Amino acid sequence: MTSCIIELFVFLNKYSLENIPAASGVVSRAIEYINGNIEKNITIDEICSEIHISKYHFCRQFKKVTDTTVMKYILKTRIVMAKNMLLNDNLSITEISNRCGFSSVSYFSRVFKEETGSNPLNYKREGKI
Repeated sequence: MTSCIIELFVFLNKYSLENIPAASGVVSRAIEYINGNIEKNITIDEICSEIHISKYHFCRQFKKVTDTTVMKYILKTRIVMAKNMLLNDNLSITEISNRCGFSSVSYFSRVFKEETGSNPLNYKREGKI
């Protein structure tokens, strides 16, 4: 459980708005929007509409500033959030999947396993030991 909390802090610090260069206000606004709407089905078009920027320019800027793509950032944020919920909340896998913005439990399980090497249920069981 401690390693999950540490990972959460490291991840959040890496992408905290203080670490985003001032010239990248667009990326800061996008990260604020993503973090505030992480439980929803977020699209790049929706983000671009919200921050009033072209899709091409936004994706290029986001990658340049964060060294990751928008969709990878969203997935990683959701997985970090899910890991924390799996270890600290008494919620079902389905509820965690929904709260973290995944379109289905099977998609959540697949992405979770790709990122962590373990499926959500095993991760939850192992973390509670």
